[in-house]
Formats: sequence, structure tokens, C-alpha cells
Amino acid sequence: MSFGIISRENISKNLSKKVAMDIALYDQQGCLSPHLYYVESDGANTALDFAEQVAESLQILSKKLPKGLCDESTASQIQQLRGTLPLKGGTVFESLNNTDWTVLFDPSPEFTLSPLSRCVWIKSVGDLSEIPPLLSSVRNDIQAIGIAIPKTRADAMIENLSIIGGCRICPIGKMQRPPLNWMHDGKKRLLPLLRFVNWE
Repeated sequence: MSFGIISRENISKNLSKKVAMDIALYDQQGCLSPHLYYVESDGANTALDFAEQVAESLQILSKKLPKGLCDESTASQIQQLRGTLPLKGGTVFESLNNTDWTVLFDPSPEFTLSPLSRCVWIKSVGDLSEIPPLLSSVRNDIQAIGIAIPKTRADAMIENLSIIGGCRICPIGKMQRPPLNWMHDGKKRLLPLLRFVNWE
């Protein structure tokens, strides 16, 4: 299970394209697929505007990289979220006449899993320091954390995130492209394939 964090300084149309690519690759069927993005903003409108930019980027990307088949159960979950979120004060951006992509803006910062299949949550936080306590329910399941945070602010945030869970912290746009030697679940997976010889 993976998610992303975006600081107020990094919100941009270009970043929304990177977010869309991380969502679209493999139709979110892998452990590196983002369920949610926390967007730091002075008010919910900034995160809402970014959610709309992500929706526009997903629409454009869906023409170049069409979504695969979606099972009925997942499509039903997506349709239920599309119908109920506005009743709870949220906003839905969706593909027309299908479930090719869905962007769910939720004013509640509580961590929420996505049904996947190019369906993602965008949530607003006032400050990056609010995020670690929101992850307590998923701390043992976190794989990747995509970040778009200035270096001057990232160091303290990364230390907190590594304590909470995440075993891979990477730039947004590279969440689905780990290096071959990355440590899946925090373990060296290629190590058992090697045989070591001690020469004394």
C-alpha cells in the first residue's frame, strides 16, 4: 500500500502529470500504487484545485494509456464512492460514462484506502507535520511514499516517515519505477539468490 505527500511549494500542473502517471501505471494493481495523496495547503481550495488538475491529467493520459478491464466488484465500489462522497462534503472528478479514472477530494484528512483501478483520494492538510499521526492504522502496510517536498523540509519529514513505516521513499512520478536493487518490504530480495564465499 502506497501514498504520496505534496508540499504547498510543489503544487503544479507538471506535478499533476507525474501523479497521474503513478496512478495509471498497472492500473494501481501493485503494492507501489498510490491510494491517496496528502496535499499541504493553506485552505482546502488549493488541494481541491490540485485534485482537478490530476483529473485533467488522467483524462489526457487515458487516451495514450487506456485502462485495462475492471471487475464488477471494483467498478461497483467506485460508483458507490462517486455517489456518496458529495453527500459528505467531498468533490468527485470522474471520467464520463465509465470508471476509467476517478479523483476523490475529501476534506477529511483520515487515511482512506482506494478501491484502486485508477481511483485515488486527494486530501488536504494544513501542515506536513499533521500527516504521521494519520498513518497509524496503516503503518505496517506501507510500501512506498512518493514525495514532492523541498529538500530543506524533506529531511525531518523523511525521518518521521521511516519510523512510521514506509520502506521506500521516492519522488512522485517514480513510485512505480523502483530500481532493481530496491529493498521490497525493507528486505534485500536479491540476497538469497547469491552465494557468498569467504576467503581468509
